[in-house]
Amino acid sequence: GACARGPALLGTPEPLPPETTIALRIERDGDVACEGSTTRAQLRRTPAELAEYLFRETSHPAGCVLLTGTGIVPPDDFTLAPGDQVAITIPAIGTLVNRVA
Repeated sequence: GACARGPALLGTPEPLPPETTIALRIERDGDVACEGSTTRAQLRRTPAELAEYLFRETSHPAGCVLLTGTGIVPPDDFTLAPGDQVAITIPAIGTLVNRVA
């Protein structure tokens, strides 16, 4: 139940533009329980900086994936519940939808 990727992987020599939107929507019982968006420009570190850090002391095989999360943080009192539907959308890639078990 973790580390879902998709609906597709986009392999490009350059990262998506900084203005690329990342949106999160969590629905509970058909209602929006949490929603937010950010852009790649709001990441604290660039993809190049993250990759440099990742490879600093360890080698990784071709095709490894660096996961950063969405950067969208729900309120402190929010907790996922069984049956919640979590959708993460990046327009250049699509929408990944998963239901909480």
